[in-house]
Amino acid sequence: MWSRSGGSLREFENKRVGMERNDLPKTVYIPEASVYDEQPSLVPPRDSAILQKAVTVFGYSPANLECVLRQFRDLGEIKEISYGKNWMDIKYEKEKCMLHALQMSSQIINGEMIGVAQKARNNMGIGRVEKSSLFIKQDHGLLGRIFTYLFG
Repeated sequence: MWSRSGGSLREFENKRVGMERNDLPKTVYIPEASVYDEQPSLVPPRDSAILQKAVTVFGYSPANLECVLRQFRDLGEIKEISYGKNWMDIKYEKEKCMLHALQMSSQIINGEMIGVAQKARNNMGIGRVEKSSLFIKQDHGLLGRIFTYLFG
């Protein structure tokens, strides 16, 4: 066999590989289904979402309005209330009260299940994602195909 500095090629390769393994950090498991490209974020910016401090309560009957309203008044100081047929928008003074109100969703009050959702302003852009950012852009060139084949 070919030798280099008095040793075989296999011994040289084993020494080199052994040195590289010691220099590398511990291996980390990455699931095969992981996507490494940037994904669109559907989460609204926290500041603009919290500034509203309002929730929409829905799903109760008109006869149950006072009972439902009493439950939400107990959570904290209410700044403003807007009423609809079987819904109401409640604007709280504090963010903490709004977060407690959101936790009341799916509660049964006086035999009726209510829903609570954070009130979204029209100009906030919550949940809006540009159509072009929904799909992962693929390289159609030869080099891109080779990288996709080799690295997934």
